[in-house]
Amino acid sequence: MSDVQQPGGQVNCENYEELITGAIDSELSPEEQKLLENHMKTCQSCRSAYEMELWFKTFVREKLGGRRAPADVVNAIENGIRDEGVHSPASNWIDRLKAILSVPLVRPALALGILVIVTLLFLRGGSHGDVVEQSLANYQKAVSGEVELQLASGEPVIVRQFFAGKTDFPVLVPELHSHCTLLGGILEEYPGGAIAKVFYVNNYAKMYLYQTGWEATESGDGPTITPEVRAELLKTNLYSSTDPNGRTVLLWRKGPTLACAVSDMSKSYMIFCLTSGDPGLLNQ
Repeated sequence: MSDVQQPGGQVNCENYEELITGAIDSELSPEEQKLLENHMKTCQSCRSAYEMELWFKTFVREKLGGRRAPADVVNAIENGIRDEGVHSPASNWIDRLKAILSVPLVRPALALGILVIVTLLFLRGGSHGDVVEQSLANYQKAVSGEVELQLASGEPVIVRQFFAGKTDFPVLVPELHSHCTLLGGILEEYPGGAIAKVFYVNNYAKMYLYQTGWEATESGDGPTITPEVRAELLKTNLYSSTDPNGRTVLLWRKGPTLACAVSDMSKSYMIFCLTSGDPGLLNQ
């Protein structure tokens, strides 16, 4: 492909739109890559479009690359691809949209708009993350000594007072048997909610207790849980798993509180520790 001159001697940038996308996806041949690079040396519009698309793709990969798209979104995309050749009243709208996107300066502006939307969605929900993933990550930080307690105390009453009135759910601070010591807690607030973190240690392992509101999780306004975890909680009120590093994860509901405990202890020993001072702790 060679530069096509428009009336007045200007280069037709429409010929480079597919090359820009191909360059971002590393799909160009060496000849096409060279052609695009030479064009962008003298065309600031295409250079801006290229840089914006590259920035956007990098952002999505870094922030959202590890997240699996919801099944309904995947299905909708697949259905849309299958139906692409079927004519419908929407086809005229799609043609008009394609015409708008063909304007060189529209593409970087649209990419910037999408970037802003994705950022807002990420800050609103994604930053809270999945309850299990966040609990495992926070436990690793505790084991590595990266956690600084806001309140350091071995007295459950004092730790409960620290959280009192600061959350819209009761924070669980169970009194464990003498071999497991309470270390303290951390309160993490976000717009519209909070997360409570309680830490314990016994003779050979730490235990981390992550808590948030069940209602916020159900509504999607707070930390999330997978459909599998939710189904098990609704069925038995206790979900357990073991990660590849051998760490045990326990999730349960206690009224409006959703709790997640993580430790290197076995499941049976964790349950023994948690219920040693309150046999009904894991009951709804």
